[in-house]
Amino acid sequence: MASTLRVSFAIAGSAAAAALIAWWALNQPPCTSGVVTMVAGEDRCLEPGDRFRDHPAAPEMVVVPAGTFPAGSPADGQGRPEDAPPLHEETIARAFAAGLREITYAEWDLCAAEGRCAAEKPSDHGWARERKPIVDLTEREVRGYLDWLSGITGARYRLLTEAEWEYAARSGSPRDFGLEFLHGTAWEWVSRCRVPTARPGEAPEAGICLRRVQKAGTWSEAVRTDTSDPISYAFAGFRAARSLGE
Repeated sequence: MASTLRVSFAIAGSAAAAALIAWWALNQPPCTSGVVTMVAGEDRCLEPGDRFRDHPAAPEMVVVPAGTFPAGSPADGQGRPEDAPPLHEETIARAFAAGLREITYAEWDLCAAEGRCAAEKPSDHGWARERKPIVDLTEREVRGYLDWLSGITGARYRLLTEAEWEYAARSGSPRDFGLEFLHGTAWEWVSRCRVPTARPGEAPEAGICLRRVQKAGTWSEAVRTDTSDPISYAFAGFRAARSLGE
């Protein structure tokens, strides 16, 4: 009899808890100024400036709002590459999330410990490792880390587009969007591929870019360079990104 009562109370308690959760969900304010996104297994209303982590091993992310900005570079701009697009207006149509900082040696080491990133870690050039941005990576290595990160979080992680990077860097101050170290630190890989085909005589490899763009590392957010995969670029690191609403 006592065990039957305990079961009955347990069932009643579960039903009451479910009803309470349903009531709470129905009475939450609508997500009118944000984007409903799955974070660590739960739906959250992410608004501009919000910070979140998808997993204890994942980098801290910041929500960047949609908007319009002056992209490209003026014809007489300092350090302007020959193929840089002219100054023009560009629109970021949807909010997105970007890493608060570049991926660090400590974050890379978590991936390496699981055998998904190179155990032979790139040189730190004599700096203290840990929270410093990891540099000297190839595109394949960057992609391997992002694939691992997507796997442990269930979210699709990627590189920032060139437009997203410029948008964040031209915000008046990167701290306007809450991002750190966009200027004056490591160059950062972005997703823009300048030469997607293989070298003469080589078969193209699906998903591999021959020459990919890196941004900044200087005081001018319009400056960019590129390097050939699989060659690493000294002092080039990367910042994780992910789309919202997924």
